[in-house]
Amino acid sequence: MTVRTNICLVIFFLAMSTYGQNLVLPGMPVLSSGAGACSEIKVGISSQRWRVRKGDTFEVRAFLPFQETKGLRFTWAAQNGKVVSGQGSLRAEIKAGSKRTPGYVNASGFVLVELIVEPMDASTPCTIRSEFTMMVGKIRESNFFSEVKSVTLSESQIAAACSEADNRSVRVETVASDPENDPLLYSYAVSTGRIIGNGAKVIWDLSNAEPGLQRLLVGTDDGNGIHSVKSATVKVLPCAN
Repeated sequence: MTVRTNICLVIFFLAMSTYGQNLVLPGMPVLSSGAGACSEIKVGISSQRWRVRKGDTFEVRAFLPFQETKGLRFTWAAQNGKVVSGQGSLRAEIKAGSKRTPGYVNASGFVLVELIVEPMDASTPCTIRSEFTMMVGKIRESNFFSEVKSVTLSESQIAAACSEADNRSVRVETVASDPENDPLLYSYAVSTGRIIGNGAKVIWDLSNAEPGLQRLLVGTDDGNGIHSVKSATVKVLPCAN
């Protein structure tokens, strides 16, 4: 989804504000984190819909970038809406209510979706709370998620560095797509080493890697969260003088 701002839109916005009507644009998902045992867990909520009609049922998803979801409890709630299905899982179906919120030109109301995430085996109980607002109006609008198609490494195996002066690295190339051709943010996570660069083509620096199988994860975000992740591995061999 690409939001184009031009002079006409600015004039329209100012005119509507003058008459007490506010224009609402779709917001971006925000990651929330807890404290204590939950401090390392980051959770957000997103949906492929950003505007629905009253009575519509829409899906929301929890997204936890590169986070293991096993052992987490998910509890959904909705204001001006109802949780239809999916309670306790990563995805939930919400039915939009009919409560009106005056003062908006392109929305008749809003549904507030809340998610509470709790580790089931934490030594000290903790929670992470995340929120998402769905616009309700006369027109339905969507923003479909991006998808990682493939990730390719220039080498499948590499020898470990024999000295600090040795540089060891592989090239990484990711192919991803987005239905609306939105600009994509590429995020990487590696079991060892570091990523040099940004975007679809980067360098995986393995100069300090120990022998063994090392893993890379890559995900893309079109402004609606990371919902597609692929991995690749490289085998680091013992130093060869």
